[in-house]
Amino acid sequence: MTDRTRWLSLAGSVAAIAAIIAIIFIVVQPPQSVSVAPVADEPTTPEAATTVPQAAAPAPPTPQAAATPAPSGPLAPEFARVTQWLNGPALSLADLRGRVVLIDVWTFGCYNCRNTLPYLRDWHAKYASEGLQIVGVHTPEFEFESVEANVREAMIRLNVTWPVAMDNDWGTWRAYKNRYWPRKYLVDQRGQIRFDVIGEGSYAEMERRIRELLEAGGASLDHIPMGGVDEGAAPAQTALFTGDSWDEGRFLAVEGGAEVARLGLRGGWIVDSDRVQPDPTGGSNSWDATVLVTSGMANVSAAAAGETPVLMKVTLDGAPVPEALRGAHVFAGYDGATFVEIDAFGAYGLLRNGDAGPRELRLQTADPGLSLYTFVFGA
Repeated sequence: MTDRTRWLSLAGSVAAIAAIIAIIFIVVQPPQSVSVAPVADEPTTPEAATTVPQAAAPAPPTPQAAATPAPSGPLAPEFARVTQWLNGPALSLADLRGRVVLIDVWTFGCYNCRNTLPYLRDWHAKYASEGLQIVGVHTPEFEFESVEANVREAMIRLNVTWPVAMDNDWGTWRAYKNRYWPRKYLVDQRGQIRFDVIGEGSYAEMERRIRELLEAGGASLDHIPMGGVDEGAAPAQTALFTGDSWDEGRFLAVEGGAEVARLGLRGGWIVDSDRVQPDPTGGSNSWDATVLVTSGMANVSAAAAGETPVLMKVTLDGAPVPEALRGAHVFAGYDGATFVEIDAFGAYGLLRNGDAGPRELRLQTADPGLSLYTFVFGA
């Protein structure tokens, strides 16, 4: 073989090897990646990434759709076994989709419930037109709170202007597995519970979350200021419940392991599930309730049966209540003795501006027909 033939053969071999390498490189090299804009509110799937070309990305969604908050928290149960709707037609959470809903579980005889109403009135005035719907769920603690006429009168007196569901059968209470008065559930536009407050307080946090949900739904709230109600206006309260809280001959209110108040009864009383009443068949014509108070304020929720008021004598440490310490409903008789007159159900002020030391507050009456429900104490 000549030199020229050998060089041509070698060149052909090199060309063949180069062609094979080029084919391998083309087959093995990965394709260039293509960025695909995700569809709003939907995860980008591998299939979408390979079938949707970049130029065909969908147009941006409307601000309302993009702003609707993602589901978070449990789905709020529907209103259940409502006896009567007040201040408007029947409502359902399904009908309220798209609105922020604040559900307030309350009862008009609850002192702590009434303390939260100024905040509810403020939020209703500021945000109802922006997409907030307040719905009261009135679950009665005592029998008289289940009477529609009493609830309507209380709503007028307390300026409750939003819809209220009478939950006399406790259907909604049980649907929410609730155990407290008051309780507030904040529900977003998709029906999810986003915030839950037991009792009084957390007003600033509740309003902040209301605003967040409304703004997420497209509302502009720059013109509406936060706050407006003095959060310190309603002092912390301790309630001493009568009825089923009877234990070994007395009622006790304990806070932080310390005794806050104690109620003792003399003269023969009937202890019902929600109240105590003098027993006129027990051979006594005089009854007294003695409360050991360790705070500066004392109120009692009470009512008189029938149309005749019940007159109770009130003493503090065995003497008439000094004028500076008399609650709103205590008055002095001609002989200087101090009294409170009980008629329709309500909260009756007994003591105010007292010191923090233990004081004995005594209520005495010879009139039957009295019902004592709850004593409330505070600063």
